[in-house]
Amino acid sequence: MKGLKPATVYVYRVGSGGVWSEWLQFRTAAATPEPFTFLYFGDMQNNILIEASRTLRMGFRKAGDAAFVIHAGDLINRADNDAEWGEWFDMDAHRLAETPSLMTPGNHEYMKPQGSTPQMLAPQWRLQFTLPENGPSDMLTETVYRVDYQGVRIISLDADMIDEDPQAARDQVAWLERQLADNPSRWTVVFLHYPLYSTARGRSGEELRAVLQPLFDRYHVDLVLAGHDHTYGRGRPHDQGPVYMVSNVGPKQYPLGDLNWTERKASGVQVFQQVEVSAARLTMRAFTMDGAPYDAFQLDKP
Repeated sequence: MKGLKPATVYVYRVGSGGVWSEWLQFRTAAATPEPFTFLYFGDMQNNILIEASRTLRMGFRKAGDAAFVIHAGDLINRADNDAEWGEWFDMDAHRLAETPSLMTPGNHEYMKPQGSTPQMLAPQWRLQFTLPENGPSDMLTETVYRVDYQGVRIISLDADMIDEDPQAARDQVAWLERQLADNPSRWTVVFLHYPLYSTARGRSGEELRAVLQPLFDRYHVDLVLAGHDHTYGRGRPHDQGPVYMVSNVGPKQYPLGDLNWTERKASGVQVFQQVEVSAARLTMRAFTMDGAPYDAFQLDKP
């Protein structure tokens, strides 16, 4: 859908011949910075429809007017399994049809065909999602991209391709620096699947940290959102850097590592995050799957 006016409600339906969906509606972003709310979810991955869906639906109950939803990878467990993708789309079909989703791939969206060393993104990814095509290369189309929304620059990075492919890593880092250096937005949020500061036992994030943290610090990124570790963690490892978060929606849980950077950490909880943005303040509230408040903080930018 192209050529839409800002701050306008549109209705649409999908179909052909005599078979059509119901009418669905959405509102486009304003052309200028205005307050809004978005949702952030970690890994769905397992028991998507019967368990993880509860957390997603509670997120929409808490923030029914969310402008969009960020998914930090591992939406499903087996990359090219149509049944699991069907579960994902069935979690809350009407809300997902009316609220834009911004997703970044996790390791479970990649597959390694038998006898092949390079991993491949599941074919379903680009066929079923329409994401911005403003990334650094064809290889990273619809996995690395940016969105500017009402005063916030949101950047998706493909953490698997940073880990697996040196050229893709160089492309992403060079592209990322351009997006951060020439940034018209007041706030900057980066999301990727692998945490720079891991929360699960036996994991570190040190290699990813060496590549990305200098840019995050130099250009004053505000918030870095991740998944992968099937735990919860939130903190600011050093004063001049962003707040780093790791979150988990689904029932799969890992034990916590020995952490010294978190202000809040937990294992064994399914949580979602509601992020409220205004010109001077960013407020994050985390809730459990039954809607109970779990964690909160705010960033002020007078």
